[in-house]
Amino acid sequence: MPSRIIYYGMMSLDGKDLLELPKLLSRMHIHRLQELRNNVDAIITDIDYIKQRNPDFSYVDDSIMKVIIDDKADISLDAKILSQKNVVLAVSKSAPHQKKETLSKIPDLKFFVSGEYIVNVSELLSKLSEHKVESVLIEGSKSLARRMLERGLINEIYIAILPVMVGEGETLLDKKLERDMKLSLEGITQYGDEVVLHYMIKY
Repeated sequence: MPSRIIYYGMMSLDGKDLLELPKLLSRMHIHRLQELRNNVDAIITDIDYIKQRNPDFSYVDDSIMKVIIDDKADISLDAKILSQKNVVLAVSKSAPHQKKETLSKIPDLKFFVSGEYIVNVSELLSKLSEHKVESVLIEGSKSLARRMLERGLINEIYIAILPVMVGEGETLLDKKLERDMKLSLEGITQYGDEVVLHYMIKY
């Protein structure tokens, strides 16, 4: 298991999840996020996050593994991440064979198969360790974050609070957490009107 697993989340001042993030982030904040991405061995995202934001990891070093958790191999062939190097698609055993055949033609794309219907995240992390991955950044959907927090797999959190009030909307995590955890504040960084809180987790 990688020794350092980081979750990076962003929310409004009133605790709501934000979809239009690129329009809201300052240049300093984007630069800091790129630094964080380039200081880990792997980045894990998921199909929900890809569908919502179609993130561009082109500024991430080619040596850094980009892992997509996609149980049914539902990713679009036009997704930006598929045009980059060192990409791994983690799928379940139930993922359609024909779609996997189509995706297998993409240069530099590798597959990890685990779990009958849902990718086994613990197995995925263990497999990453075998490839000398010691640090991982989780940059994915709220459901992926909750799933990994409930399994005690994340030990470090960065939460960016952006200077907007949304009112209605979904919270940073999609459901109530089913386990207790203690957070230890490690630092507070300000980027203009934005604030990033850095916590360590104790389960």
